[in-house]
Amino acid sequence: MAEGIPCRLSRSGSASASQFASRLDPLMRIETLKLENFRCYGPETTCIHLVNLTTVIGANGSGKTAVLLALARLFGITSDERRIVPEDFHVPPGEELSAVPERRLAIELRASFPELDRGELTLAVPECFQQMAVDEPDGGPFCRIRLEATWTRGLGQAGFVEERISWICSDAEVPAQEDVRPMRPHERARFQVIYVPAARDPSRQLRNVRGTLLARLLNAVQWSESPAEAIGGAAEAIENLFGKERGIELIHEHLEKNWLGLHDGEHYRRPRLRFAISRIEEILRNAEMAFGTSEVGDKHDAGRLSDGLRSLFYFALVGSIFDIEQAAVTAVLGDPAAAGETRPLALDPHLAPILTVFAIEEPENHLSPHFLGRIMALLQRIATLPGAQVVLTSHSASIVGRVEPTDIRHVFFQKDRGLTAIRSIQMPEAGDEAFKFVREAVRSYPELYFARFVVLCEGDSEEILIPRLAQSHALDIDRSFVCVVPLGGRHVNHFWRLLQSLCIPYITLLDLDRERDGGGWGRVKYVCKQLIAAGFDRDKVLEIEDGTTLDDDDFDGMHTWDVTDHELMGGWIRALEDFDVFFSSPLDIDFLMLEAHPEAYKSVAGEGMGPRVPSDEAKLGAYMADVRAAVLGESASGETYSTNQEALFPWYRYLFLNKGKPTTHLAALISSVDVGGYDEAPAVLQRLVDRIKVALDPSGAER
Repeated sequence: MAEGIPCRLSRSGSASASQFASRLDPLMRIETLKLENFRCYGPETTCIHLVNLTTVIGANGSGKTAVLLALARLFGITSDERRIVPEDFHVPPGEELSAVPERRLAIELRASFPELDRGELTLAVPECFQQMAVDEPDGGPFCRIRLEATWTRGLGQAGFVEERISWICSDAEVPAQEDVRPMRPHERARFQVIYVPAARDPSRQLRNVRGTLLARLLNAVQWSESPAEAIGGAAEAIENLFGKERGIELIHEHLEKNWLGLHDGEHYRRPRLRFAISRIEEILRNAEMAFGTSEVGDKHDAGRLSDGLRSLFYFALVGSIFDIEQAAVTAVLGDPAAAGETRPLALDPHLAPILTVFAIEEPENHLSPHFLGRIMALLQRIATLPGAQVVLTSHSASIVGRVEPTDIRHVFFQKDRGLTAIRSIQMPEAGDEAFKFVREAVRSYPELYFARFVVLCEGDSEEILIPRLAQSHALDIDRSFVCVVPLGGRHVNHFWRLLQSLCIPYITLLDLDRERDGGGWGRVKYVCKQLIAAGFDRDKVLEIEDGTTLDDDDFDGMHTWDVTDHELMGGWIRALEDFDVFFSSPLDIDFLMLEAHPEAYKSVAGEGMGPRVPSDEAKLGAYMADVRAAVLGESASGETYSTNQEALFPWYRYLFLNKGKPTTHLAALISSVDVGGYDEAPAVLQRLVDRIKVALDPSGAER
């Protein structure tokens, strides 16, 4: 460990069994994984921050698998998983692997020890003590492990690959030679990565587990004398039973005759067929999984399971093996004095893995959607156990919706550079109302992570109308991976930041709500403030006609500006469209569509149905005042609305406030093709659809 820098390292004793089993922090945790020239990750170091359960998401071919392969190259449970192959070396676009005589790659992890923060010393610390480093006074110790490989061009196409795995006992980016120590095979074996690929062969994976993880448990079983005696006696009885058969005797006679004609030694004189296995070790080598419908029912081997059931069983088997190992190690650590006692499993805690990483690629493969919740519950439980960490990849909204946004890492392929980049999800400060809102919104609409374009809007009405309008303009929302996310107009700047960080283009459609509380100029001011908060240039956002910028005093008072000045407000509304913010004006998209297609929406009510507008002039004034208050609010005068617009207020209340908005729009779309037509749509919605189309296909903007 680096000298001269104090660190938090306590030797106050091991935790009790109950403490060890109940903690939610791991004994050791990988904090970061760094990749250099590994597959689609280029020469610039890519740093991936990992947590207990990290979910890596992104489009197909974006580089998710490479993250899991990097972990497998470090500590895979089979030699094939650990072996660096020529395909692992990054090759720039347009080049061949053999274009240069030599290529290098590096995979490095940094791990911390949360147990030290609790003043505990368990498995992980002693194993790594000599390799620890600290990077600041009184800082927590960490260790670094680096796998480096070099590909050298040879006579064959494959070339030659040399690799080296080392401890880095320093926090320096380029460590001194004395701080680099080879990692010995038995040290490497204390870490394991259980890699489950997406294109999985469940049968092969079961064989891998049976030959490695499960074999370790079976070999640790402390057999009593009675099974061994019973096996020996049963084997002898079977041999005698078969040996008495005349056909077997005849085979033995001819074998012995011909054998002795060739071999006349005293040893090995009598060849005999053996029909029973007499040793426990031989039986274990041939052990297989079988499934029965009951305790005494028929047994079926694993080969009869469907791919989906095999995948499920693989997860169950791996989880069970890990649980058993953890329980056995916990029992010994919790009571060191009893370590020599006979236990069902004689697992040496000093040989058990100090860290197991479950690298799960697209768990949704082979499985019905309703199983995903169970798989995620299992992985989330494993991730909370000491000595375990989970990294999974997915492009399933069902999976992503079940994990915390802060635990998501988004990968995207940069076509212009031929490289993959990865980013964490930017969220508001934890504890804020904005954090809670954004967290729940992205968990409710996880599709936005996989979108090519996102439309942020107010509510359910936009979710129904925008796809239909786009479709009528030769833009299929689903095929184009456009996601419509209703936000109710809240915390939009946080969503803008989120989408900017994910490099996903977006557009925003909000209600103007003129004369409603907070609407009109208040809504324009709100959007300007949100744009500035999201990082847009203040001078550009608040630029006025003469090229100058609105001063602070005027901007602070914008919400008090004259709401009847339609020309001024319209200018600001159109200016904000340059920032991809559109308004349903003068009220919301429901009123906008009702105004554009009044007869189609009125027909939704049915023959003879609709608002009961009094014909008596004396009663009409009070009725309209009541309707106006319901539509705009008690303090609204309605003076900014035309006579024709006010005449639609009763219908607006009847169709959208007294009934479900989505139901009304769906009925109108069915009753009239014009409602969903681009050519008959309000101008602002035409401009919005045009902007989406250009963003998705700039070259087709004029087509």
